[in-house]
Amino acid sequence: MERLPRIEIDENTFLRDHFAVPPLPEIAARILERTAAGDATSKEISDLLVSDAALSSTVLKLVNSAYYGLPRQITAINHAVAYLGLAEINRAVLTASVLQTLQPDDRAAYREFWRHSFYTALVAKLLARRFEPTIDPDETFAAALLHDIGRLVYMIFFPDHYRAMQAEAAERGTFLMIIEREQELPSHTRFGSLLSERWNLPVAVRQACEEHEIDIFEDLAAGGKQTVSQRMVCCANMLANLASTPLDEEIKQRIASGFQRIFECDEQEFLMLMGEVYESEQQIEGFLSQL
Repeated sequence: MERLPRIEIDENTFLRDHFAVPPLPEIAARILERTAAGDATSKEISDLLVSDAALSSTVLKLVNSAYYGLPRQITAINHAVAYLGLAEINRAVLTASVLQTLQPDDRAAYREFWRHSFYTALVAKLLARRFEPTIDPDETFAAALLHDIGRLVYMIFFPDHYRAMQAEAAERGTFLMIIEREQELPSHTRFGSLLSERWNLPVAVRQACEEHEIDIFEDLAAGGKQTVSQRMVCCANMLANLASTPLDEEIKQRIASGFQRIFECDEQEFLMLMGEVYESEQQIEGFLSQL
């Protein structure tokens, strides 16, 4: 692969003064602030949401997606808040805000981004239920769903670089991160971290942006001390890639053996888990139909 043009950025001004992204919608920022404070009421959050028609519409689409598996469609924001609770609405608002704010021109790449992101979130939920029964499996949902938002920065501001690197990664059956390093270009993980700072996103989201690639995964396999949320997101990202991305056989084996070491399971248990991972993929189309 030929050397791609260098990307020069000043991290102190990137995404703010140059290559600027807008702030999160005002109402969304207010909702995230109030729910984080811990004393918000359902009525207060419902009233804030309905004051932004576009945001409330996107939240309702997400709430009615296959992820939640609700027995009936919810058409009113106050019903959604009452049914799901403030913590879940907070996650939906966060996701909806990203959907609204970052819209690259390449719709195919955008759709593929959300396909992988939602798949990773589903797998993270599966792993949390299986291996971390003492935590709420939905706690890592927002972090898993938004772990790759640095890719959106590439798609919007450096689309030619992104297409070239993605094509090279696909041809070689490897990860985008590997090509970024070979090309000595900024990593999408760093872009995701900077975007998280720009938007003041939760710490768990920023950490997920920074620590979801195979180098972190192999550190985990060697006994790394990442948090439960980081471990769930990183491992879910690896399994979602293993299930849906044409990877080199050597990388596939590294993922399989690493996962077995991290969760102390044998090959048969791992293969049974992968069967559930493949089944989770059936839920993705419902989410993508809301984009």
